[in-house]
Amino acid sequence: MNKKRFDFFKIIKYLILSVFSFLVLYPIYMVTSGSFRKNMQILMDPFGMPTSLMLDNYVKAFKEGMFSSLYKNSIIVTVFSVALITLFSSMIAYVMTRPDFKFRRLLNTIFIIGMTIPFQVGIIPLYLQMNRLRLVDSHLGLIIVYIVSYLSYSTFITYGFFKQIPRDLQEAASIDGAGNFRLFLSIVAPLSSAVLTTVTIFNLMFVWNDMFFSLVMLQTPLKKTLQIGLLGFRGQYQSDYATMFAGVVLVSLPMVALFLALQKRFVEGVLSGAIKG
Repeated sequence: MNKKRFDFFKIIKYLILSVFSFLVLYPIYMVTSGSFRKNMQILMDPFGMPTSLMLDNYVKAFKEGMFSSLYKNSIIVTVFSVALITLFSSMIAYVMTRPDFKFRRLLNTIFIIGMTIPFQVGIIPLYLQMNRLRLVDSHLGLIIVYIVSYLSYSTFITYGFFKQIPRDLQEAASIDGAGNFRLFLSIVAPLSSAVLTTVTIFNLMFVWNDMFFSLVMLQTPLKKTLQIGLLGFRGQYQSDYATMFAGVVLVSLPMVALFLALQKRFVEGVLSGAIKG
């Protein structure tokens, strides 16, 4: 009886996983297969398969969509934003774990409140403030917006991990004459490489795939990012779905490759955060 019950729940579990896998993989298949078809073929038979590996859509997306320039803009904005977010969040989290820092609870509360408030709520005052600083339509202004938006989330995750690092290690290094900066670089950061990698990957996906802030902050076509460039293939009366699908694949490839390369560290960071928390 117990074995039959176990088999029943096992079948249900695999059935649910199969349905979930289908819901995730089928849109990927649709976009990838559509990138190798003609626009008319997609309109006439949306669920059909490509008859040949036609690369014309990728060439068209790169040329007409100015993807070479958009790639450069997205890489600049993403690299600087994520690097500064990871640096600032880890330094803030380290300061918050120091026993001699009196305002760590207040600062932790402020960051939690910052996570609960949707960033769309403050987009108008944020835009007005950035306009006063003459940072609208600039990559620097967009980088600052990303740092402000994702700093609370990154600090919260990093702080939860930093709290679990044994203080004996830091106290031993302090006795040997190491200061706070040395402690952070030599003790805390190396021990937290897994969680820092996880935070970096999360922020990479957030910033790289963001369309909202880019659409609000950037106005000059040559300064826009990849996500905004995809909108160029969609018109009021007609859309070039084939080229758009090819553009989506081109936009997604860097993040997919990066995740596959760092997935081991990503899983380690998630598991360590779960165990530590």
